[in-house]
Amino acid sequence: MGAQVNRGAVSLKGMGTGDNNIKEGGNRELFANYQYQRLNMEEYVRDFKKALSRFGEADSIEGKNKALQEINRLRGEFGAMKTIAFIRHSQDVEDEYYSQENDFFYGAAREHEELISEHYRALLSTEFREELQEQWGEQLFELARQSRSTFAPEVADDLQEESRLAGEYMNIMARARVRFAGRERNIMELNPYLESPERATRKKAHAALTRILAQNEEQLDQLFHNLVGVRHRIARELGFDNFLGLGYARLGRSDYTPAM
Repeated sequence: MGAQVNRGAVSLKGMGTGDNNIKEGGNRELFANYQYQRLNMEEYVRDFKKALSRFGEADSIEGKNKALQEINRLRGEFGAMKTIAFIRHSQDVEDEYYSQENDFFYGAAREHEELISEHYRALLSTEFREELQEQWGEQLFELARQSRSTFAPEVADDLQEESRLAGEYMNIMARARVRFAGRERNIMELNPYLESPERATRKKAHAALTRILAQNEEQLDQLFHNLVGVRHRIARELGFDNFLGLGYARLGRSDYTPAM
């Protein structure tokens, strides 16, 4: 990773529900200690392509495995930093730093998707496929096969736009506030009440959520319209009748079909 600013623990101020009977889910204190550092995408792409080249040039199963391990390490690094940035941005959308970091990953989506596509194509065409499948499992190769139907260079620009629209939706929802249980709350703070064991509490929380949606109705309707349009274009370009088939394919589920 590049020599970027390292942001570690974040404040949890304001994340409580104010109700001792509503428990916060997960281990936020543990998550707050995870260290974040933005990837240097130039270095990341260079290292990924080097690993792909080593995989293609390797003439032994040992060499293939070593290159795959490096590719997995790089993918894990990207995924971990992307997830941390996304969650911390969703916790506090007013935090300009994580807002920029989240936007960074939306912007990197196209380039990263192209790398993953190259990775899967290399897996499916290797002469050591049977040996690698025995060591890495059939599911990896099934995911690689499925990926051929979910990405093509021709849809890269639309995938970038889809990612942008999804980010815009997330920002609207994360910034939305409604007065509930004595103070202004965002949707994340409503979640414990939406899942309360008390029916009356759940009903009030859902009414509050409905008010949030109503307050942002025009923006959300336009976003939905745009998102449906771009997803339909992507699906048609990839050979699907509509986004439904593409959506199922993106789930990466190989053990059952939509009909099941």
